[in-house]
Order: sequence, then C-alpha cells, then structure tokens
Amino acid sequence: MDIMKESRSSHEKYDNLRQNTASPSVPKQIRSVLNQWCIVKPSTPAAILDGIIQFCCTQSRVDCGVIQPGGICYDPATNKVSDASVVMTLYYKVAGKSDFNCYFNGSGLILTQDPCG
Repeated sequence: MDIMKESRSSHEKYDNLRQNTASPSVPKQIRSVLNQWCIVKPSTPAAILDGIIQFCCTQSRVDCGVIQPGGICYDPATNKVSDASVVMTLYYKVAGKSDFNCYFNGSGLILTQDPCG
C-alpha cells in the first residue's frame, strides 16, 4: 500500500467536502464547532465498515453519491475506511454533530483538527 497515495486521496476527498469556516467573519467558537469530523477507527473490520456505509447511505440528507462513480469523492483505488469516513462525516453533520451521532458501536472518532492536514 502506498501510504502517500492514500494520504493524498483522503486529503482530496475532505478538501471537496470541507466547509469554508476560516473566514474572520465566523466567530472562533462557531468555527471550532463547525470544524469537526467523524471518522472510522482504522482497525474497524470490513464487515462493520460495510454496515456503517449502508446505514449512513440510507439516511435522508446523506448524499452517498459522493463516493460512487462520478462523485466528488469517488476513487476506485480507495479503501472502505476512506469511504466510511466520508459518509460518517456527512451523517454526523446532518444529524446534529452530537457525540452519539459518531458512535457507530464504538467505531467512530470525532476529530477537531482536519484529518487532511
């Protein structure tokens, strides 16, 4: 596995999803709340990843087209950890960004720093 290629791929995915919250007109307290991501623990088994992706993609307002062919986050070389993290972040944001919206039976992690740098 090419770690640098995977890192670039993940970075490009999150760049495409990132909200522009760096503006000085957005108060610092609000920027810190807006800049949260829900990602999957890398040690999560493939069967659990499939379940997470399926769950997130059946929720209203979660556009899983972004990880499908033609989507802005689609990459045929991507592993399921990346795809799961993308849809988990989408679900987390539309569900209200509460801790429990990123639990996923213990498979989710909330980050307050951009996972892509």
